[in-house]
Amino acid sequence: MLPTQKRQYLDRIRQESAYPTFRSIITLVLYLGYAAAALAALVAVFGGIGTMFHNFGSGLGMFVGGLLYAAFLFIMARFWKEAAIIIADIGDSLLDKHAAEATLAAGKASNPPTTPPEPDV
Repeated sequence: MLPTQKRQYLDRIRQESAYPTFRSIITLVLYLGYAAAALAALVAVFGGIGTMFHNFGSGLGMFVGGLLYAAFLFIMARFWKEAAIIIADIGDSLLDKHAAEATLAAGKASNPPTTPPEPDV
């Protein structure tokens, strides 16, 4: 679990993201991955059981292999989501950092020091 300060920062940059469309597509692809995993599991169960009546070994292989494939799809959908969110978070964090630096630099430029710099000797 993340410390509270880091969790709050992540929540803030995700709410104020510069990439809301990308984040929406991440969620869409996640749900498509889940749907593909569910479909693969259904095909494995019904196809495997149906094939077991004709050839038990082939049906069992279809059943087990299909369920393993469905589990793989499910895990990869979750992994893809996490990887894509990390990329978006990095982009948003860099934008925050550079915006803060630009604001700080602009503030220093508009407020010159009151004492003149010492001459180089």
